[in-house]
Amino acid sequence: MRFLNTSGKNWLKQGNVHTFFAAMCLGLLAMTLVPIPATADPQAYNRSLQWVTIDKPGLIGNVVVHPSDVTDIAVGSSLFYANDSVHSKLYRSMTSGVRWEDITPFVKRKGAVLPITEIAIAPDQPAIIAAADSASELFVSVDGGVTWADIDFNGVGNIQSLAISKSYGDSNEQRDILVGTAGTFGLGATVGGIWLYHMGSSVPRWLNLNLTVDPAVKRGEVTAVAFSPNYTSDQAVVAIASTSGDADIASGYRNRTYLCLGLVDISTASSTLWNAATGYPNCSSYPVEIFDSAYYSTYSQSSGDNGVTLIDSGLEVSGSFSATSTSLGARKVYCFYRVDPATVLNDTSNVYRIDDSVSPTVKAFTCTGVSRYSSVALSGNTLVAGVTAPRDSLTSIVRISTDAGASSPYFIYQGFPYGPGNVKLAWCSGTLYCGTGGRVSGTNPDESGFSTSTDSGLHWVQVSLIDTTVKLEDVALAAKPQSIFMTSTSTSNIESVWRSAGEPEGKYWGRVLAENVLSDNIAVRLSQHYRDDYTVYACELGHQKTLATDNSSLWMSNDRGNSWTKYVAPVEIIDMAVVDKNVSYLALPGGYIAKTENGGRYWKTAISSELTNIAMLSMSDNNTILVGGKFGDVSYSLDGGKSFTRIARTMPESGIVQVVADTGFNQNKIIYAGCGNSIYRWTIGQSSNWENIRTIDTQKQISGMSCVDGILYGLWYSAAYQRSGAERSLVPTLPLGSIEWSTLQARENGVNNNIFNCSPSALRYQVTSNSVILWAIDTSSDTSTVIATDNTSLMMYIDCLAFSGPKLTMSDKKAIDCDTTTGRGEEVNFTWGAVCEDTAYQLQIFKDSNLQWRFFDCEDAWPFLVPADVLSPGIAYMGGQSRKLPIMTDNVTMPLLECGRTYYWRIRTRAGASGENITSPWSETRSFTVKPGYKVATPYYGPQLLEPKGGCGYPCGGPASFSWTPFKGTTSYKYELSTNADMSSPLVSASTGTSGYEYQGQLECGKSYFWRVRAEQPVLSDWSAVFSFTVLPEAETMAADTQQSVQVPRWVWLVCGLGCVLILAIAAMVMILK
Repeated sequence: MRFLNTSGKNWLKQGNVHTFFAAMCLGLLAMTLVPIPATADPQAYNRSLQWVTIDKPGLIGNVVVHPSDVTDIAVGSSLFYANDSVHSKLYRSMTSGVRWEDITPFVKRKGAVLPITEIAIAPDQPAIIAAADSASELFVSVDGGVTWADIDFNGVGNIQSLAISKSYGDSNEQRDILVGTAGTFGLGATVGGIWLYHMGSSVPRWLNLNLTVDPAVKRGEVTAVAFSPNYTSDQAVVAIASTSGDADIASGYRNRTYLCLGLVDISTASSTLWNAATGYPNCSSYPVEIFDSAYYSTYSQSSGDNGVTLIDSGLEVSGSFSATSTSLGARKVYCFYRVDPATVLNDTSNVYRIDDSVSPTVKAFTCTGVSRYSSVALSGNTLVAGVTAPRDSLTSIVRISTDAGASSPYFIYQGFPYGPGNVKLAWCSGTLYCGTGGRVSGTNPDESGFSTSTDSGLHWVQVSLIDTTVKLEDVALAAKPQSIFMTSTSTSNIESVWRSAGEPEGKYWGRVLAENVLSDNIAVRLSQHYRDDYTVYACELGHQKTLATDNSSLWMSNDRGNSWTKYVAPVEIIDMAVVDKNVSYLALPGGYIAKTENGGRYWKTAISSELTNIAMLSMSDNNTILVGGKFGDVSYSLDGGKSFTRIARTMPESGIVQVVADTGFNQNKIIYAGCGNSIYRWTIGQSSNWENIRTIDTQKQISGMSCVDGILYGLWYSAAYQRSGAERSLVPTLPLGSIEWSTLQARENGVNNNIFNCSPSALRYQVTSNSVILWAIDTSSDTSTVIATDNTSLMMYIDCLAFSGPKLTMSDKKAIDCDTTTGRGEEVNFTWGAVCEDTAYQLQIFKDSNLQWRFFDCEDAWPFLVPADVLSPGIAYMGGQSRKLPIMTDNVTMPLLECGRTYYWRIRTRAGASGENITSPWSETRSFTVKPGYKVATPYYGPQLLEPKGGCGYPCGGPASFSWTPFKGTTSYKYELSTNADMSSPLVSASTGTSGYEYQGQLECGKSYFWRVRAEQPVLSDWSAVFSFTVLPEAETMAADTQQSVQVPRWVWLVCGLGCVLILAIAAMVMILK
């Protein structure tokens, strides 16, 4: 594309505008948005049977960026842009603002002087973006900001506003750019104006539209410009322009701000008329001073460029706007303007609606509070306005009018996105978007960012470009609707609740709550009925009360975190357990429990848990509460917290207890407790002592417990060794000595360096249709000096072997042939389907259907069965005698299968692709029957060798060919030839697809050789018997040849004799005839 060359200014001056726009149109028609190279996302969300780090709000996708400020936004159907003029950054998003790419280097490479000060996009093609730099040069991109052209703006003043028209013309090949400029504010001189760049003209140039506010003076300080929605038909442009006290400006126009209406001759782009001169219907009163005398009764005029340091304004033109219409109200415009400082004379900064009837009317929007704005955005009859000043240290203000066309317009509602004010708003497809950011760079995070709202600005979710830091504190999981809620604190002591929804989990985050709590610690809890009531609680943990009025904070949401209600708790909160949207429990100091039945509004009088200090809470059902203490003690309530019973026995370890109920608690009354490095079991109403069902290394500490569908998990960490993991038992209710355990070791890139030690409890889980997903926060890299977002991490483990074992594919009740000559059953090909990432298995064969008479178990050796093909696993059982499985390193007894007997078999997973040794449930049990036959003990040799025969001689110098009997189903054989009887140092070790092999070398005369064969594919067999042969010496071979050469066969002598007799008879007859 020629217009993207470094000689961009020259080619424009050389009359190549058609090349510019043709190339632009081709780019748009092809929709060739160039992807920006990015660092590969390190997350692998589909890896099972290993702990995987999940993307949290961070640098990936520019979700969290410190420092940053969103000072302007432009949104389109497929592309969003955000400008950070404070830190000289320009971003692009192709995911509706969820993630962003930094495109600053591309515009800088073209010569832009950073920062970018103004941006605008084409309303019908968001890939077209215009950007003004701090030197008031204008750059245009048609491919979403990857390649740029400097279009050599040569207007007067500093660029203050931009607009791009829709395409028009016979082939939609034309488009215009509008630029508004102003001089340095406060100097008392009006120098700005409006320029238009017509991209479809034959000669590319900038056209001064000669803006007039005072009809006699062609100047104005322009701070906002816009095209009419019907620009191709009415050719109208709209602008907000202010004046200074210039002597040549008539006194009635000085130091004021106006709405101006212009008529552009788009056929020639050579002339423009303004205001009353346009000839539009009912335009005699233009320009319209933006001033509501009824609202500002103490002022006589609007604010202008009189003693100010800044004028900022914005325009929203109604979608029904038509400059040529004679209908009343056809030219409805919404706008704001603001002058700084606010103390100037006649400060009429506000939001206004200008109705163009017979005489234009200006209506100021009324509201409660100060009316100084930084943006407006219109959708239908709903107008939203962003307030310049922050609401408090955390939030900004968006004012909302749902009836912007009312006779007396007003802002009745407010929303509060996070950030320090300077709110920039934009609509797209019914969703409202917002950017917030300070105008001065700071060292501490200011919580600014990019936010979205789906209810016209009432509630906001901050999704990206967030100026904060993230130290993770807690996590809660919801299966349906699938969501992750996570809490964090930052270096500026702001605590946040984040939400991630959809798939893959944890990839896209939004901040739904931010607060500044004294303890710097927020926990998040979900209702047990979240699927129905969408209830989320967030509570401040560890806030130690020092004053009578000093209370802990609590927040409750009934809409998945979109909106929150704040309550207070009576004292310091240690832990929280939630039943539903109404009922929840708090663990308090001194071993007390408080209960609410109305969603946290009021709390009942706390009662004692019978423990002196509480470490954590858990629940089994709506009425069963389990309390873990700090000294190896546990108590429980079976009546919804009305009373608690302390278990008389404490555990041997006097430490913090993690306690959970068995899934079948209502029937078996079993609970599990983790304390120190052990896991215990107790049956309420039966046990007299805690049963130790698992003890791990003494350096490890149990930090979380969960029982999921009968499967018990115990999370642990070792601070001394910087490692963590989980113990897992599929059936923890079995008698002592029968419980099997797997250890789910946490590793990052094969290295143990994780710490799962969050309190009150470090383990969370989700249940899917085929897996249990464990979640934990890794604090191993948590240091106070880390300001980026990598000081803590969220990890998950997909236990895809929790619910089911391998699926058997060998048919049930299969009949296996029995060789009637040898009495040997044929091989049994056991096959099954892999569950997920499993690679090693345990096979068991029984002689009875009750699985009591075990016949064979491969667990007698190590490692377990490792099939050659992990995607289609199988193993051939070589019946006939005890032997070693080819795929195993140790001997496995494979006893003889008896003919005429039925056997039963099953299999389970014992290891995964990650190297984790983990057990799955057993598969179903299936049977097979060996057919009747003669029972003998003939050894099974695999392939049978034919030639050369064992123990025979072989000619010296002759061809060396070997053959053997085919082996059933074999596609490849392994052949070996050696001079050693033990087959060491073979001369040949080759594979062949036939039952023969021709040796290409020369056999040494007088030497003995040994050879053997086995099946190689698809199933490996035992080696055949080893045959030997001796190559005859050369003399013996020659003698044998000579002996064979002098021996005359008898039939030769017989023929010769008959011939002689015949000759004699013929001679005798001749003599007689004579």
